[in-house]
Amino acid sequence: MHSFLSIDVGGTAIKYALLNNAGQITKKDKVPTPTSSLTEFMKSLYAIIDQYQAQISGLAICVPGKVDPQKQVVVFSDTLPFLKNWDLPKLFKEHYRKILPIAVENEGRAAALAESWLGNLHGETDAAAILLGTDISSGIITNGQLNYGAHAGAGMLNFVPTNFKAEGTDRLAGFNGSSVKMIQDVIEASGLPEGADGLAAFRMIEAGNPDAAKVFNEYCYQIACLILSMQAIVDLNKVVIGGGISAQPILIKTINAQYDQLVDSMPIVKKEMVKPKIEPAKFKNDANLYGALDALLLKLDEQN
Repeated sequence: MHSFLSIDVGGTAIKYALLNNAGQITKKDKVPTPTSSLTEFMKSLYAIIDQYQAQISGLAICVPGKVDPQKQVVVFSDTLPFLKNWDLPKLFKEHYRKILPIAVENEGRAAALAESWLGNLHGETDAAAILLGTDISSGIITNGQLNYGAHAGAGMLNFVPTNFKAEGTDRLAGFNGSSVKMIQDVIEASGLPEGADGLAAFRMIEAGNPDAAKVFNEYCYQIACLILSMQAIVDLNKVVIGGGISAQPILIKTINAQYDQLVDSMPIVKKEMVKPKIEPAKFKNDANLYGALDALLLKLDEQN
C-alpha cells in the first residue's frame, strides 16, 4: 500500500499527515504558517516534505484561495497573497530534481471531497461542505461530481454579500462568516479576559450569557442565510459544516434553528423550497488532509 503526504495550508498553521491510499493516517503534525514572504513559506514547506519525500508516492496539498484544476496553479489567495500564481509542481521539480505526482486543491473543495469519499456526504449526489475558519469556504457537489464552475470559482462563498448595509469587504461572507472573528467578538462582548480561547467563548454561549448569545445567534443567522442562498441556486440534499467550531453541538443546532426562523418569516420560501439537511462534517479539522489526498487519487485514476 502506497504512502502519500497530505498538507493543509491554513492562515495560522500548516497541518500535514502521512496517509495510505485507504485514507488511514499514520503520522500527523503541524507547524505555524509563515506569513511574511513566499521564501519563508517555502522553507517551512520544504522542511515538511524533506522528512517524507524519499518514502511517498505522491504529494497532496490544499490552500486557501482559487486554484486552477487543470494547471494545478494557485490563481490567488486573499489569506496568503504571496501564493498568487504559485506553481508547486514546478517548484518541487526544481528543488528536488525529480517528478512526483502532485495535486493542488482549494481548501473548501478538499473538504467536500473528504466528506464525499469517507465522510458524511458519502453517497450524496447533490451536497456541499462549508468550512468555518479564519474566513469561509466551501465545495459543492452536483450530479455526483465536484463542481468547479466555468472559471474554477464555484463554491467561493467568501465573496457572497451577506451584509448590504456595510461598506467594502465588510459586506462579504468571508468577513461576516469568520469563526475567528465571531469568537473574538464573543470574548469582548461577554467580558472574558484578553487571551481567552474559543472554548471559553463557547462556555459563555452555552451558559446563556446574553451578550455572548447575541453575537453567536447573529453569526449563525449569517451562515443560515448563506445556506439558503446556496439552496436557491443549486438545490442541495445535505450541507455539512466543518472547521474547528463544528465540534461544538450548539453550532449546528443554532444554524438549523436560525434557518428555520428565516424560512418561517417568508411563507413562499417555506412552501416552495426544500430544506437541506444541515449536519456536522465527519472530519472537522482534518477534512482537508483527507480531501487533498482524494484529489490526488482521483488525478492518478484519470491518468491510468
